[in-house]
Amino acid sequence: MGALVKKEIVTQKISASCCRRAFLCAVCRGSGTFYIKSADYGVTVAGADHELIQKCVAIVKSITAVEPEVKLHSYANKLGPDELFEFDLKHSDGVYDKLVEAGILPPPSVPDALCPPYVIEKSCCKISYLMGAFVSCGTLSAPKEASDGKSSGYYMGFNFSSEAQAKFMADLLNGYDANAKVRKRGENYSAYIKDAEKISDMLTRMHAVSGMLELQNIMLYRLLKNNSNRYSNCEAANISKTVNAAVKQLEAIDKLKRAGILDSLDASLQDVAAARLNNPDATLNELTEIIPGHPNRGAVNHRLKRLLDLSEAVKD
Repeated sequence: MGALVKKEIVTQKISASCCRRAFLCAVCRGSGTFYIKSADYGVTVAGADHELIQKCVAIVKSITAVEPEVKLHSYANKLGPDELFEFDLKHSDGVYDKLVEAGILPPPSVPDALCPPYVIEKSCCKISYLMGAFVSCGTLSAPKEASDGKSSGYYMGFNFSSEAQAKFMADLLNGYDANAKVRKRGENYSAYIKDAEKISDMLTRMHAVSGMLELQNIMLYRLLKNNSNRYSNCEAANISKTVNAAVKQLEAIDKLKRAGILDSLDASLQDVAAARLNNPDATLNELTEIIPGHPNRGAVNHRLKRLLDLSEAVKD
């Protein structure tokens, strides 16, 4: 599901230059790696999505008039061959310094510097920053039935190598009442949301409408299934309760019969006893249709309780 949302975000056109700057600022912090090599330094931005990398290259070119070269790296993993695309923003090319001036990249003396406030001052730029962060280091999952019958929960996360970056992202998310939190996962830190409605709201803000609709469908399916399970459990509990009550009533009637008391009771109690003996599985409503005179449910229940009380008075 996360791949669907990322694809939807990457294919969107970002028209305003301020929003393109915020988008690239987030991508560089989400999937960029600062390096120092001999007399040069810079940031390498890498990702498996070629379209995202090309989008970032186009933004860099629009700001610096320089088009970084995209390199392709092929590697093998457990699932087979895979590809990684990357480009460098170098000091020697004059690109790094221009992007520092634009507020996109951190100063080389503080490579882990947070996004400058003026870059995301506008509400549209905040959203663009969120979009850039999600496509570069975001994850998204929704409940799926596991083999053991259990299910995972709703989760939207943004993974960073720096705790400060994760806290910055959590604060940005909480500006939209997302109830985001930060936790450490291995060597990295995550800003995450686990509330389905808040995740849905965040997808809407990021203009990921298709992703939001899919999430809403999952939420609706889970709601209907849970309600169905609750109904089934309630029905099972009611059936069990009815069976247990009927067993006790049958035992009471048998006890009164063996004690020679049943035949001496008034007709209304004998009619109820006979109906229960002949219909051990019947509910109270069904007994009302069987007993002569068709007494109401309350009357039938009262007479059965009377039989129970009489049986308790009989010594074994």
